[in-house]
Amino acid sequence: MTQGGGRSSIALETVNHLARSAVDDAAIALTEYFLSPAHDAMAKNYAKIGHSPMPTAPQKNLRMRKILFAGVLTLAAISIVLAAREKRTWNIPDEAKQRKNPLQSSPSALQAAGDLYLDNCAQCHGDKGKGDGPEATMYDPLPADLSNFKFNSGLTDGEIFYQISEGRKPMPSFKLRFTQEQRWQLVLLVRSFTAPPAECL
Repeated sequence: MTQGGGRSSIALETVNHLARSAVDDAAIALTEYFLSPAHDAMAKNYAKIGHSPMPTAPQKNLRMRKILFAGVLTLAAISIVLAAREKRTWNIPDEAKQRKNPLQSSPSALQAAGDLYLDNCAQCHGDKGKGDGPEATMYDPLPADLSNFKFNSGLTDGEIFYQISEGRKPMPSFKLRFTQEQRWQLVLLVRSFTAPPAECL
C-alpha cells in the first residue's frame, strides 16, 4: 500500500486535459494568425506609418516556433507535476469503498494474515506496518505507515481490501496471489497495526 487516500483522480485528469487543450488551441491560433491576410495587411500598414518593418516570413516562423516550443515545455512541466500528484492518489470505486469485511478479528485470523504479511509485505511496510521495511526507500511513493492512526482511520475496510487486491505501482496486485478470505484477513491485520492517539488512551 502506497501513500494516499481513496480520493478520485478525476480532477487531476481534467486539469491535465484542459492544459493540453489550451496549448493546442494557442498553437492553432498563432499559426492561423501568422498565415492570415490580416497579418500581412497589418505589416504593410505598420511600414507605411514609419515604423520598423514587420518581421519577415522566416522571422515570423522562427518566432512562432519559439512560442510553440515554450508552450510544449509548459505542457510537459504541467504533465510531470500532475503525474507526480496522481501517483499519490488512489482512484477507488464507490462500490469498493462500501464493502464490509465479512470476517471478525480473531487470533487465528491475525496469525494467518501475519504469516502472509511477513512473507509478502514486511520488506516494504516493515514488521509493524510503520513503512520502514528494508526495501522501503527503494520506492516512490514510499510505502504507507499502516500504523498511523489518521491514515488507517481515514480508510474503510473496502478501501484497504481494494488496495491489497488491485495494487498500484510500485505495490503489486495480490488479487490472484491470495484468496478473498486471505485478503480480508490482511485487512484485519492492517487494522491491528493502528495505535490510538495518546488522548484516546
